[in-house]
Amino acid sequence: MDHYRINNLMDKAKLDVIVLFSAENIFYLTQSPTVLRLKDFQQTRPNSSRLIITIKEKNKNESILLVPEFDYKENKRLSNKVKLFSYKQYFMNPILFLAKILKSMAFANKKIGLEMSSLSTNYFLLLKEYLPLSDFYDIKNIMEEVRSIKTDEEIRKIKNTVNLMDKAFLKSFKETKVGDSEFSVHNNIIRNLYDLGCIPDYSSSKTHIGKIMKEVHKKPRSNKKIKIGDLIRTDFSASFNGYVGNLSRMAVVGKPSKNQINKYKILKSVHKKTIEFIKPGIKASDIWEYSHKMMKLAGVYHPIPEGTMIGHSIGVNVHEEPMILKNNHKLIKENMIIVIEPVICKEFFQIQDHILVQKNNSILISKKFKTNQLYII
Repeated sequence: MDHYRINNLMDKAKLDVIVLFSAENIFYLTQSPTVLRLKDFQQTRPNSSRLIITIKEKNKNESILLVPEFDYKENKRLSNKVKLFSYKQYFMNPILFLAKILKSMAFANKKIGLEMSSLSTNYFLLLKEYLPLSDFYDIKNIMEEVRSIKTDEEIRKIKNTVNLMDKAFLKSFKETKVGDSEFSVHNNIIRNLYDLGCIPDYSSSKTHIGKIMKEVHKKPRSNKKIKIGDLIRTDFSASFNGYVGNLSRMAVVGKPSKNQINKYKILKSVHKKTIEFIKPGIKASDIWEYSHKMMKLAGVYHPIPEGTMIGHSIGVNVHEEPMILKNNHKLIKENMIIVIEPVICKEFFQIQDHILVQKNNSILISKKFKTNQLYII
């Protein structure tokens, strides 16, 4: 958590206090051990009587964490980092409880920053009713800006996550053999991730074999068996201690064909050149344009060229700003971590790596799995 940057941005917006409702931002501010488990709950039931809420005052590093009684005991170990209050879930409305706390802190007539997109309309209207003299301000852009620049601790955590993920891929590929099903390979990767302490994202993680590799984000098919000459492509998201990795790795069963070697070589060249292009001061759209230019020069192309990303930032969420899109003109800054994932569309060859933006260049941080050539099973 970068207290200096968030306090500075609050000062620029003339905010006295901010209130967070999204699981990812609450975790970012407090490291609450329970809020990520409630992530889907908080996002899909915004009118719930069981919400975790965080309050941060300007120029104070200690945050206030409001939790249901169910979550009090596990969050109590954070007492040296946050001030903890609990309310009786299903009996006390969490927004009424929030309003009482803000009034007790003398913020009833101040400018309050809220995550509008993570607060239901009903609860926002209720908060306005309880705090009629307050001025509310949407802080979505502030939190995106704060989280886009990673602290040294965050960089260390993300490096650890991707190293564990690559370890799981290597172990899984070593265990894969002819005749295994696509579904069994996929499940083995998941099992190896769990064994290393990672939590895979089932909804976004995929394993593809052979021709159906080109079907983006299609679920694994249990009846597809591996045979000699098949390509395997993974696209996995997983977290470790709250921070996410998003990697794609490729392998071939048996000796690769000349076409497979050539296509992978082209992809690797585009991938490497794109990484070398990235440095502070350029725009996300500049990266998109440059990577597409390299693909065109190499005679390959990307699916849905005008609307598909070349990459994205990552952190507590898998997709964070800046997204590497044609129409995203946000600046690349030092200490951003960017996921780079150019794709050769026809066969859907893909490498997905994490880079750290440094003062004058970018360096690869997901390098435990060597991607210089196709992994041979």
